Amino acid sequence: MIAAAEPVKIAAKRSARMDEILRCRDIFGRSVVLTEHRWVTHILVDHSEMRNNLAMVEEALTDPHVVNYDSDFEHRESYYLLAVAGSSGTRHVKVCVEYRESEEEAGYIGHVITAYVTRSLKSNEVLKWTRDS
Repeated sequence: MIAAAEPVKIAAKRSARMDEILRCRDIFGRSVVLTEHRWVTHILVDHSEMRNNLAMVEEALTDPHVVNYDSDFEHRESYYLLAVAGSSGTRHVKVCVEYRESEEEAGYIGHVITAYVTRSLKSNEVLKWTRDS
């Protein structure tokens, strides 16, 4: 009698893209992704004002008013979208993106680190690009 073979266990590989809730090209044509994990466990927890504002994150990346180099992290950039300009003052949506070398694409791919509403641009960031330029 031939013994039955042990069942082969196939580990289901979860694609990195399955967790993505946003993938777009930034204003410079680079791919940027936002994972569901980052959105749910960090952005919505620490910055509840971003709830229902995923579209503003994409707009900040694709059509920002200002892009700055992050003052604290070499491979990060800050995208600012003018969200509200009214009697209570100006508000921007700030999206911080970290760029890492990519195996799936030539060059670098951006990963959204955080997104929130702020009254002003961070003063010690260095200007990379502005809509007015």
